[in-house]
Amino acid sequence: DTDDGRRFRVRCDLAAAEHRQGWLATATAVPGVTPEIAEAFYECITDPARWLPYSDTPTTLAALRAAGVRIGILSNCGWDLRPAFHRAGLSEFVDSWTLSFEHGRQKPDPELFRIACAALGVCPEETLMVGDDASTDTGALAVGMPVFLLPPAPPFPAPRGLGLIPQLFASGVVPSHVPHDERKPI
Repeated sequence: DTDDGRRFRVRCDLAAAEHRQGWLATATAVPGVTPEIAEAFYECITDPARWLPYSDTPTTLAALRAAGVRIGILSNCGWDLRPAFHRAGLSEFVDSWTLSFEHGRQKPDPELFRIACAALGVCPEETLMVGDDASTDTGALAVGMPVFLLPPAPPFPAPRGLGLIPQLFASGVVPSHVPHDERKPI
């Protein structure tokens, strides 16, 4: 790894073109990696067919939907994740998408969490951020959004730990979402 590579990865999800360009440059910096190999690598890592949900993802999203919970995807990514969700049959559960490359911001920037809540039509204080990266996902705390950090990823395709999320909503530990237009003044 190089200093340039580390600097690139810190900001790689701000724009799609820069993401692609940066990963291709990083790959071709490896001795013996041709531009063609780098391109094939990039296509592989961004191919929707290569992105598979953990085994507990479909049941968790279905349970949340059945409970009336609005679901938004907020991700630091340099390409569109929607086709991967569509291919896996999960896009029907998603109410809004906030992808870093479409907004020129990355988590932990508090503004990206505000954008996600506005797109979902919810208040940050009544929204649960479910994530797996403490260094970025806890940026939600800056806007008053509680955070649930998943345990380290098990070997695929084992459950990811998402099954706890519907239980949190059902038990009242996490309040239901309240759309902005239905909030009552305090």
